[in-house]
Amino acid sequence: MDSSKTIIQLHSLLKQYDIKNIVFSPGSRHLPLIHSIEQDDYFNTFRVIDERSAGFYALGMIQKTGKPVAICCTSGTACINLASAVCEAFYQHLPLLVISGDRMIEYLNQNEDQQYDQIKSFEGFTKYRVRLPRIDSEVDEWFTNRTINEAMIELTHHGNGPVHIDFPIGDPFSEIFKLESIPLVRKINLYDAETENVQWRYLAGQLKDKRIGVLWGQSVTLSTKLEGAVKRFVEKFDAVILTDYISNCHYPHTFNNTPRLLHAKFLFQEEEMLLPEVLITVGGNYIFNAELKGMMKSRKAEHWQVGKEDKVVDGFKKLTHMFEMSETLFFDKISENASFVNNTGYYEFWSQLDKEVPQPSSDKYNELHIISSVLKKMPVDADLQIGNSWSIRMSQLLDIPATVRQYCNRGVNGIDGSLSTAVGFGATNERLTYLVIGDLSFFYDMNALWISSLSPNMRILMINNHGGAMLFKPFMREMMEKYPMSNLGKDCKIVTAEGWATTTGFEYFAVNDMKDLEKAASLLAQKESDKPIFVEAFTNFFDDTASYMDNLAFERRSLSEKVIGRMKRFLKK
Repeated sequence: MDSSKTIIQLHSLLKQYDIKNIVFSPGSRHLPLIHSIEQDDYFNTFRVIDERSAGFYALGMIQKTGKPVAICCTSGTACINLASAVCEAFYQHLPLLVISGDRMIEYLNQNEDQQYDQIKSFEGFTKYRVRLPRIDSEVDEWFTNRTINEAMIELTHHGNGPVHIDFPIGDPFSEIFKLESIPLVRKINLYDAETENVQWRYLAGQLKDKRIGVLWGQSVTLSTKLEGAVKRFVEKFDAVILTDYISNCHYPHTFNNTPRLLHAKFLFQEEEMLLPEVLITVGGNYIFNAELKGMMKSRKAEHWQVGKEDKVVDGFKKLTHMFEMSETLFFDKISENASFVNNTGYYEFWSQLDKEVPQPSSDKYNELHIISSVLKKMPVDADLQIGNSWSIRMSQLLDIPATVRQYCNRGVNGIDGSLSTAVGFGATNERLTYLVIGDLSFFYDMNALWISSLSPNMRILMINNHGGAMLFKPFMREMMEKYPMSNLGKDCKIVTAEGWATTTGFEYFAVNDMKDLEKAASLLAQKESDKPIFVEAFTNFFDDTASYMDNLAFERRSLSEKVIGRMKRFLKK
């Protein structure tokens, strides 16, 4: 095992977080790290033989300096001997960083010398603890970097306290680390409401002449004050807000149809203009999460995280700045401290793209056409709940008025509970509550209609194609026919919601063709009704998936060479 990458991460980040004082006790498992640190004049090293004494020695240094101190020990009882000092540090709120060398986790409980489950040594007395992995891949390296950053942030985050990092070493005597130079690895910087204006001016300067995208997710409390702060920010920095409809964000420079626009990206693969150089995330849970991550993966960019979330959320693997504060404060401060106005053309580019990329459509009887027809007739003062999987992906390709508030359980994206959530939402809603849901999601949660307090303002559109479309990709048709999965085989039982819907008090209507659909859309749009209304549209699974996949590539048909040429000329300005 080569531990050099782990040593580089630990060494570089100790330095960047300004942890100068390193106390160590003799041993073998931590030898490569100590050997590396001792060669660097930046650090002050202190050798204390007995770990019990070494721990308290470090506490005294913290009490005197007011700064974090690291203590590094070998494996076995050396680590557990630090327990008293760690416990004391916890109740004194002292930033003590314990770094313990360890044997490979694969050998735990295999009668290896000097090995026990070290990560549990100080359970209940640390603010944060992590066992670093063996670095065998890019993901391992990213995880190591991220968690070391998290550990060092937590030393002084929301009050001081001890932190424990456990790292594996193969053969410490064959891994003597020779220091030539330690590269700067990524440091994640934390800012809070107390950040000084001089730092804000520095941060604002980092955005000069950059393409800036604000990725806006769910669960952000929208307000007039926040809208004003965002408006000033996007106008000053020529930034764009990339989001979907369930964010319910309709502030200036916002593109709610980002899932649709991202599908045009293949037209501009040679261009850098589409993707941001700085991605600022607000909230979470985006419909186009996977698509954007895939596009950002190979791009050189920074990620700034904004909000009161105190956890490192590094899904793009490019996080450099965390702003633990209200969104309003961030946008106000960054704008106030910018002495320039960006003129990158970034917003104009997205606006041009938005004009040229049409809304997908279908003139055939399928799920896309059904959902589109219903949503077009939906009152503008209604609320829309959407089931997960195929329903949410399909609906987000369509233009929906800003007055229609949209909701979906995208926290963990499960199909369970979409119906119950919608029924609960509608119980206290004076506006019409629409729900678009697939048959698998519906039947999974059908007991929700058993609830006695069903509102007559409830409107449900269920697409019944006898299966859970997102569970089976269209290109798997041959496999599905050969090996029937779920209830999609030749002998599948056709299940309908009619009996259950009528039994639980709904006015029920079945849709089987275009003529039925026109009546159903009008029925669902009725504002006055004595009963909640349930529409079940029967479609063909393969027709639905084919229509969806065809519309993912609609740009190829609709964007002419003239349009592409115009966009490219715009990019060169």
